[in-house]
Amino acid sequence: MKKLKEALWLTARAVTGILCMVVTFRGALSIYGMDFRINPILSVTYCTLPTLSIFVFALVRRLRVEFLAHLIIASGYLASFSMLNWRTCSELGYCGTVGATVWETFRVRPVLCAWGVVLLIALTILLDHKPAARAA
Repeated sequence: MKKLKEALWLTARAVTGILCMVVTFRGALSIYGMDFRINPILSVTYCTLPTLSIFVFALVRRLRVEFLAHLIIASGYLASFSMLNWRTCSELGYCGTVGATVWETFRVRPVLCAWGVVLLIALTILLDHKPAARAA
C-alpha cells in the first residue's frame, strides 16, 4: 500500500510539472500577440500569472504554500482571461451572460491546465498526509 501511495504521489507530481510547463508556455506565448495598449493592467496580469506557474512549482517547497500560490494563479488567470474574452465572446454571440463567458473561458485548455495543477497539488497533499501519532 505504501509503494502504491508513493507511486501515485510521484505520478501526480510529474503530471503537475508537465501541466505547469504547459501553463507557463502559454503565458509566455501570449505576450507575443498581446496588445497592451487597450487595457495594460489586465493584459499584464493575463500574461504574467500563468508564466509564474513553473517557477512556483520549482521553487516553492511546502505543498500547502504551493497550493495557495497555484490557486491564486488559476483564479487570477481565469478572471483576467474572462475579462479579456468578454468582448470577443459577446460580439460573436456565443456568450450572453458573464457566467457564460467565464464558463467558455474555463473550457479553454490552458485554463483547464491551470486548474488541473490546483487539483493535482490537492491530491498530493492528501497522499502526503501522515496520520497523527496516537497517544498511548
